[in-house]
Amino acid sequence: EDLISTLDSKTDAQIKSSLLSVQSLVGSFSNYFTFLDNGLGTITHNDVTYGTHSVSGNPVGGGVGYTDIYTTGDYIVTNEAELRAALSQAVSGEVIFIPGNVIIDIGDASAYSFTAFSVPEGITIASNRGYVYQDGSVSTGGMIRVTAVVSRCLFTVSKDNVRFTGLVLKGADPAQHLNHWDRCFAGESYDYSWQLDYYYFYCLYNTKGISITGDYCEIDNCEISGFCSTAISVGYNSTKSAPSQGHQFHNNYIHHNQIKALGYGIVFGEGYAVIAENMFNYNRHSIAGGGSINSGYEACYNVEFGQSLASYFDMHGGQDHNAGNAYAGGYVNIHHNSFLGTAMPYSLRGTPYLYQNFDYNILYMPYTSYSYRLYTAYEGIVPTNVYIGSNIWNITNGNVTPMDGYPH
Repeated sequence: EDLISTLDSKTDAQIKSSLLSVQSLVGSFSNYFTFLDNGLGTITHNDVTYGTHSVSGNPVGGGVGYTDIYTTGDYIVTNEAELRAALSQAVSGEVIFIPGNVIIDIGDASAYSFTAFSVPEGITIASNRGYVYQDGSVSTGGMIRVTAVVSRCLFTVSKDNVRFTGLVLKGADPAQHLNHWDRCFAGESYDYSWQLDYYYFYCLYNTKGISITGDYCEIDNCEISGFCSTAISVGYNSTKSAPSQGHQFHNNYIHHNQIKALGYGIVFGEGYAVIAENMFNYNRHSIAGGGSINSGYEACYNVEFGQSLASYFDMHGGQDHNAGNAYAGGYVNIHHNSFLGTAMPYSLRGTPYLYQNFDYNILYMPYTSYSYRLYTAYEGIVPTNVYIGSNIWNITNGNVTPMDGYPH
């Protein structure tokens, strides 16, 4: 209110500073713009680039400037019935397009129900997020909005070569549910007899976005939020009796998927993906895995705005998956990311079956502020296949000099 009432007397720099303060207060973008404007979101040292930056030529997080924006398709849909009809008729190679000014509401909120969408092989569901119209206005992308809180996926993808691009997918539950967690687990001990525990915890519906078990799924230039359990999940391809593979999740803004205990931006059962040039915020784990040795991900050129209930990236292991071993996934390769908050960049929860790399990243805090969980697995074991390379720590105090390894 103060900014608006005194707008005429402020300079451009003062207005910019005030707006950044408002954004920081609201928390939608946390530390991102502060460091971006100070040249600390990406740092070049001795001709080596650290942190998030675009290698594709597209903006990190998508939006204005994205080069592959659809403006039409083989089917133009504006409501749920038309979308379901198009999915039942479309054949491989066809595009279902949702105009940028359209909001498609899914489900009956009062009845706590909706029917999931199953996407056929080779289909693209698209809108025009980031498209600049002739009058200069910008499309935020056609929205598919779930109004029913239900433990069900919005989209199931069991076929190959499916693409979601330029869309806004908005779930019904962006909350952390901290009070619900406390009712279940507060004062947790080895004697669970007096606690409500997981049975009660899962009485709360866990909303989900896109469930993928087919191969070669691409999700790009989308905004995905409000799915308290997980926005994107990757699982076993039962048709091929193998982990799903070849997925590309890039140039998206994925945020507010964050119920305590779950709350994943992208989560892996058995499958593999490259996760690049995304913006993340307000996810409990922006990327996580169940710990199967038949899973792995490369996370690169992403930015974490700073808000999270737990480590930003993750791979379960050891005691987490009760598989009788200490393995924490097949591989994890984390490089050229900017972690702009105080949470752990990742937590080592076991021994990777193949390897884990962490290099060319930018981190908010000094390395001394992070715990042994960066390099030590369960039961004090220091794996020999975990590599911490050259990273820049402590940008909150202006450091721009890389450090090799991790003293411990």
